[in-house]
Amino acid sequence: MLAFGFGLIFVSLLIMMYEDYRYRAISVKFLATFFLGSFLFGFIQNEPSVWLVNSLLNSLLLAFLVFVIQLYYKLRFRSDGWFVDSVMGRGDLLFFLALGFMFSPLSFLVTLCFLSLLSIVFSLPVVIGKGVQHKLPLISYMGVGLILEFVMVYKYDILLGNDSQLLFLMEKWIS
Repeated sequence: MLAFGFGLIFVSLLIMMYEDYRYRAISVKFLATFFLGSFLFGFIQNEPSVWLVNSLLNSLLLAFLVFVIQLYYKLRFRSDGWFVDSVMGRGDLLFFLALGFMFSPLSFLVTLCFLSLLSIVFSLPVVIGKGVQHKLPLISYMGVGLILEFVMVYKYDILLGNDSQLLFLMEKWIS
């Protein structure tokens, strides 16, 4: 069942990456499949109580980040609209929410930082070449990072819902 959840994640992620890159929009059915896959993957990999706490904490963390970004957007640009409607798509936000079902809170933060930095690096040539107003395929860039992260996770045999293994690996890399 774990392989089935991972398969749903991988296949839907590849299709969403293609759609986002090609059309700057994703299909709801593939986003729902990604949601289901991440839900199954996280639920099967962890005990139900741990998974529930991780999912709730990650959802609260994401809500806090969205609130802070929205507050900054309102103050900086003096806009009454939502930054999700003008700066990034709703599918991107739902993509982040789906990631919260797979990871522990610390792993979720590390993943968001890693994927954000990687998408900035990937988008720099596009922004320099086409300008700031060009819409970027965020899920496409972050999908590449997520695939790289899954490769690292399986290379080092890390449980995504367990922070102690991630801390041990980070300590091993630092020393």
